[in-house]
Amino acid sequence: MSNDPFKKRWLVQYLGESGLTQPCLQAISAILNSGILPEQATIVTYAADTSSNRVQQNHLFLFWNWGYAPLIVIPSGFASGYSGEGPSGFALAICMIREKGIPINGTAVKEPVFNAIDKGKIIYADDQIFKDIKAESETCHWPWYDWVPEDYEEALKRGRLWYHPYLQSYTPTNPVYLTIANVDLFNSDVGKKLRLAEDKIRKGEQAEDWQNAGLLIRDAWIELSQCLCDLEKIDTSDIEKDKVIDKLKKLKLDERILNLAKATFDLSFKVYHDRKITKEVAIACVRSSIFTIQSIVLKYLDQKGEFK
Repeated sequence: MSNDPFKKRWLVQYLGESGLTQPCLQAISAILNSGILPEQATIVTYAADTSSNRVQQNHLFLFWNWGYAPLIVIPSGFASGYSGEGPSGFALAICMIREKGIPINGTAVKEPVFNAIDKGKIIYADDQIFKDIKAESETCHWPWYDWVPEDYEEALKRGRLWYHPYLQSYTPTNPVYLTIANVDLFNSDVGKKLRLAEDKIRKGEQAEDWQNAGLLIRDAWIELSQCLCDLEKIDTSDIEKDKVIDKLKKLKLDERILNLAKATFDLSFKVYHDRKITKEVAIACVRSSIFTIQSIVLKYLDQKGEFK
């Protein structure tokens, strides 16, 4: 079934809460970390004159074709033109989207149109207003340069977005998903496998789900070890694909971290092959691997002088 909003009367989906930055950031984080990325993001803006004769810009986000949802609206938890949580959250939202490689465009609209979208008064994705916004925004080069502070831009450029002090304190994800996001910045394939494994143990209901989580963890370790060796130009042609520890040994890791890696990697084999595996053992396997992999990544970046 096509999810093209202009071929079928699809309902608009709303995530977040109008006027509140944190729920809107949480919604954007959920979309970006779901394992399925939207095709495009659009910033919809209107400028309002304030009592101090200062122009404040209010913003909401549209995400196009996310899975089976042709249009997701993240309402106006964002603003710019002043200092405070709204602009900081807006800059973070833009950086989060850019970090995932999703195209961003935008357009300005009049206040009645903005409010109609923001308050959920336009319920169909094929409404003419959304058609016009999509057509107009694709001709614009947004976001504007002054919406994102230089230190955010630098963090994004260096692949250190989530280590920015403000972003660390404001991260709208739980510790496990934040850890995965850190890994994801280093290697998106490893991060994706970890995220899928965590989802398996959180949402799964039977031993087969736990086994699949073990398989994903095994594959994440294989991907990581090969990635690190490739970065260091270490020849692994004489090492079998699944000999993760043999590859990690070539990196001269701290012995304690290497022992953790061996324990969690070995456990992933047990989880994958044990048809009677329990959820508790699967959780131990997945989460210990997630945090150990992050430790290896951060240690590697620190040695290269890329983690500050």
